[in-house]
Amino acid sequence: MKSSDALSHLLSVKPVALSELPKVSGLYALHNHLGAICYLGVTHMGIHKRIFRYHVAGDNNSHKYSTAYNAGRMWYDKKLQLLGHYDGAIAKELRRGFARKYCCASALPLGSFTKSELFQLESEVRTLAPREIQTWNDNRTIKANEPEPLVDALLIELKWPGMKIDAVLRQSERWNSIVQK
Repeated sequence: MKSSDALSHLLSVKPVALSELPKVSGLYALHNHLGAICYLGVTHMGIHKRIFRYHVAGDNNSHKYSTAYNAGRMWYDKKLQLLGHYDGAIAKELRRGFARKYCCASALPLGSFTKSELFQLESEVRTLAPREIQTWNDNRTIKANEPEPLVDALLIELKWPGMKIDAVLRQSERWNSIVQK
């Protein structure tokens, strides 16, 4: 497959909900809550697993959604949890739910490609791709934001008990006092 065809596919195919991604290896594009492509990636473990579990949950080195929405009521700081502040775990749960509901991805399944072929194709695609669709690539610090109206709507939909709502409100206060200084 030519890299220009792969890029064209990722740019033109309709993005899908993260839960609907294919379970085979391939290339993918992460879209933020507004639908804009922010990251181009590759995986040999399966596109669904890589995005739905790792980018959303923040495990290992795949944590783009987790980083981009680590703000306000969805803010989590592992160091604070180690100090006995457990509200962050609830905020992280909200952030996972947010990404899974409001974000989407484009995929190019390439199950027959070897791992080295996948990584070579990704490198070529990223070289061709405009920088504005790679704002999360090679960037460990992504400016985090909380799309407040969407988080409000999600909290209404989730019908969380008061203790969980209070926990994410405390996280927002911590975010404003610690991070936003």
